[in-house]
Amino acid sequence: DGGGAPDKLYSFTLTAEAIPVGIREVTFEWIPGFGAGDSATAPVRDGYATITIELSYPKPGSYDIVSSVYDGRKELSRDSLQVQIAGTTLTIDPPGLTNAELLVKHPFDLTADGIPTGLDKVQFLIYTFRPGQPQSLYGFN
Repeated sequence: DGGGAPDKLYSFTLTAEAIPVGIREVTFEWIPGFGAGDSATAPVRDGYATITIELSYPKPGSYDIVSSVYDGRKELSRDSLQVQIAGTTLTIDPPGLTNAELLVKHPFDLTADGIPTGLDKVQFLIYTFRPGQPQSLYGFN
């Protein structure tokens, strides 16, 4: 979908369907794509069981949630889902301009999205590179 944000709590529903007759309870196990996994049991009703889990991702990246459902003796099913956690993105508007055009010819706006909560200051650093000249650094708060 475009990605979530680090340190935000997300809910995922794990569902098992067509559970064989006679099984009264199943165990869901999941590995969130970082750190250790966990498990929880759920009652079976009409061949169906479900649980909701909550996960918070520590940093931007791609994570694979792997989940399995067991009947107490064997694995009944396994599935996975890839989750994209976005980081801070920087947008320069208007797009497609070179460093020289940005600094000399055109005014521009800088926008940062996905900034972690709790930060009270963001610093933009713009480096310019010109052949045969020293690199320049411009900072904005």
